[in-house]
Amino acid sequence: NHGYSDPEILSTFLKYDEDGDNNLDLVEQQQLAYEIEMGVIYKTGDPADEGIGTDEDSKENLSETIRDEDNYVDPEDYNELVQNVDLMEATLISIITRIDELLASLEKIEIAKREHRMQLSGIIKDMSQSIQCQYA
Repeated sequence: NHGYSDPEILSTFLKYDEDGDNNLDLVEQQQLAYEIEMGVIYKTGDPADEGIGTDEDSKENLSETIRDEDNYVDPEDYNELVQNVDLMEATLISIITRIDELLASLEKIEIAKREHRMQLSGIIKDMSQSIQCQYA
């Protein structure tokens, strides 16, 4: 039972079995997994649910807790994230600029190679004509 009593397991199961069919469907399993991941189910320092109150009360409190946690962003974390995004944007702009410069250089090299080939083909053509004239 991984350190949980049978009543704790049963109460947790019943809490997430919203349709009461004694099976956790995919949506119910995803909600359970999400809340386990968020640490919402059994927070340290919170009293365990002793069955006092209604299921609706616990669902309302749980959904409020989830909404509060989802909507809160620490200002320092936000500012750090903004700085990191700005730095990444500047880095990407620098990289893209360098790539553009390299492509321009490659284009110049390709044009020079094309001109060199044309000159070589002209020289070869002249040589072949002069050889033909000598044997004719």
